[in-house]
Amino acid sequence: MSPLPLRPRTGGSGRPGPRLSLMVASVCLSLVAAAAFTGLYLFLTERTERLVVERLELHAADAAPDRPLDGAARIGAAEDSHTLVVDGQGTVLHGVGGTGHVPDLDPDLLRELAREGRVAASGDGTHRIAAVDLPGGGYLVAAWSPTWAERTAAWGVLALLTTHLVVAVVAALAERAERRLLRPLATLTRTVEAIAEEGLRERVSLEGAPHEIARLGRSFNTMLERLEQGFQRQRSAEERLRRFLADVGHELRTPLTALTGYLQLWRLGGLERDADRAEALHHMEAETRRLAVLVEEISLLARQEQKRPLERREVCLVEVCLAAAGSARVVDPDRRLRVEVSPGEHIVLGDPESLHQVVANLLANVRAHTPPGTEAVLNLSREGGYSVVDVVDDGPGIAPGLGGRVFERRVHGRGHGEEGWGLGLSIAAEAVRAHGGTIDAVPHEEGAWFRVRLPSSAGP
Repeated sequence: MSPLPLRPRTGGSGRPGPRLSLMVASVCLSLVAAAAFTGLYLFLTERTERLVVERLELHAADAAPDRPLDGAARIGAAEDSHTLVVDGQGTVLHGVGGTGHVPDLDPDLLRELAREGRVAASGDGTHRIAAVDLPGGGYLVAAWSPTWAERTAAWGVLALLTTHLVVAVVAALAERAERRLLRPLATLTRTVEAIAEEGLRERVSLEGAPHEIARLGRSFNTMLERLEQGFQRQRSAEERLRRFLADVGHELRTPLTALTGYLQLWRLGGLERDADRAEALHHMEAETRRLAVLVEEISLLARQEQKRPLERREVCLVEVCLAAAGSARVVDPDRRLRVEVSPGEHIVLGDPESLHQVVANLLANVRAHTPPGTEAVLNLSREGGYSVVDVVDDGPGIAPGLGGRVFERRVHGRGHGEEGWGLGLSIAAEAVRAHGGTIDAVPHEEGAWFRVRLPSSAGP
C-alpha cells in the first residue's frame, strides 16, 4: 500500500485563496493610503492659503509703492514666505520675507486674483499667491512656498511602496504557510475521496507536515488499517460460510439420495421379497449412521469456522488416546486395534475435546476405509520437543496422487466404506494446526500412515 501521491486539486473550493485575499487587501490598503494623503494634502493646501490671506491682510493697511513694508510683522517661517509690492507690470518694487526664491509674477494673474479675491499658484508653480490693489497703483502680493507639498508627496509614495512591500512579504509568508498547513489537509481530503472511489487501500502521506497534522494523518492511517482489517475479516467470514454451506450440501447429498432411492423403490413395490427388504433396511441403516456421523462432523466444522479460542490447559495424550481407542472398539469390536505408548510424559497444552476428536477421526478413517478385520496401530511417542501420534493400518492405503490432499475438504479416496475421504481428516487437520502442530500422510508401502506432531509442554 503506497501513500497517495500529491495530485493537482480539481475544482474550486468555493472560497477565495490566500493570494486573492492578499491582493484585495493590498488594493484596499492602497486606496486607504491614497485617500489619507489626499485628505492631508487638501488640509495643508487650505491652511497655506489661509496663511497667505492673513499675511496679505497684515500688510494691506500700510502698503504703498513708495513706502517700505514693516519687516517686523511676519507670519510663518521667513524662508517660506514673501510679502511684495509690485507695479502693474509685475516688477517687484520692494518687500519683506525670506531670502529664498521669489516667484515669477504674471500681471494678468495678479489682476485676476485682486479682482476675484482668491489664492492661486504662481506662474512657475512654486508658490501660493494672493494679491490686492494698492491705492496708488500696483499690487500688494503675499506668496508662500509650500515645501510640505513635496514632502507630503514623497511620504505618500513611500507609504504606498511600503504597503506593497509589506503585502508582498505577507503574501510570500502566507504562500509558505499554505504549503505547510493547508496542503496536508488537502492531501487528506483527496485520500478520503480516493477511498470513496477505489477502496480502503489508499494511505495518506503527511511527511514534513506540522506535528498536529502529522498526528492526524497517522491516526487516519491507523483507522484505515483497522477498517480494512475489519472488512477483510468480514469477507473471510463470508467466504468460510459459503465454503461451509458447500461442504454441508456436498456431504449430505449422497446419503440423502441413497435413502430417497430406497424409499421410492419400496413404495413402487420393488422390494417384495423379504431378502430385498432386509438388504434395503441394512443399507438405509448404514446411510442413517453416516448421516449421524456427518452431522457431528458438520457441528465440529461449524465450531472451527467460528474461530472460537481453544481452551488451553495441560492435557495428557495417553488418556486421550486410550479414550479414543476405547470408543473405536465399542463401535467396531471385531477390528484389531493395538495401542502402543512409549515411556515418558506425554503432556501438551490444548483443548481436550478437540484433541480427542483428532484421534477419534483418525481411527474413524481406518474404520471407514479398510475392510473388517484389518489391523490398526495407535502409537504415542516423543520426538524432541514434540509428542507424536501415529495411526497406521494395513488396509488398501491412500490412492496414488492424493498424498497431502487427503486433508482437504471434499477430497475422496478409495476405501472399503461408502463414505470416502470426507470431512473427518480436514477437521482433524484444522484442529492440529490450531494447536500449533502438524499432521501428515507418511508414505507407506502397505496401508495408510498418519502422523500428528504436537508441541509438548513437558520439555524435550
